[in-house]
Amino acid sequence: MTSLYRGQDLSRVEWKTFGNKALLHLRTHPVMGLLQFRLWKLADASANQLVNARTHILVKYIKAMN
Repeated sequence: MTSLYRGQDLSRVEWKTFGNKALLHLRTHPVMGLLQFRLWKLADASANQLVNARTHILVKYIKAMN
């Protein structure tokens, strides 16, 4: 992930993976859309414990202060 940003002012890179491929293939998105965010997050984390197949990566690049 650090190779995607080529600037010299990069201080730190953080990333988080989420979403589960099994839940996508089971087409649970209509039900998951009705859940509160905390419940969705819990269901997603539980599914990732059972089947470690995450689908999304969220990357945060933090620049150094000059």
